[in-house]
Amino acid sequence: MPEVVKEESAIILQKIIKERGLKKNHVAEEIGISPSSMSALLHGNKKFTADIALKLEKVLNVSSDVFLNKSYS
Repeated sequence: MPEVVKEESAIILQKIIKERGLKKNHVAEEIGISPSSMSALLHGNKKFTADIALKLEKVLNVSSDVFLNKSYS
């Protein structure tokens, strides 16, 4: 089964958070996950899902394409 989310999504998210000077806990709160879940997500210990990518799209005002693969087949 093809992956919907890019393998490097956590790294991309880390970069966006750092570049914008955001607090990880604030981003976690905005997308409805705990700070510990955000930490696990950023360190690759929690699965980065399409649902998370879509929530981040709204919170960070970025295209979900940043996190999602363009082709699923």
